[in-house]
Amino acid sequence: MTISSSHHLIDESVKALDEIEGISGEVYAKAIDKFENELHEMARVRDDIAERIWRTTRRN
Repeated sequence: MTISSSHHLIDESVKALDEIEGISGEVYAKAIDKFENELHEMARVRDDIAERIWRTTRRN
């Protein structure tokens, strides 16, 4: 999954949250935090992979 597609997924998830009636602000905020944490984790993994590829190509 690319960062762009994950942003789209987060946008869709936020829209779904917005449609839930009676959701508390606390639950909403926790859900948004979870989405953002997932996005940051994906970026970290992507960067780790890019660094490994770079290191491998530098050796050859």
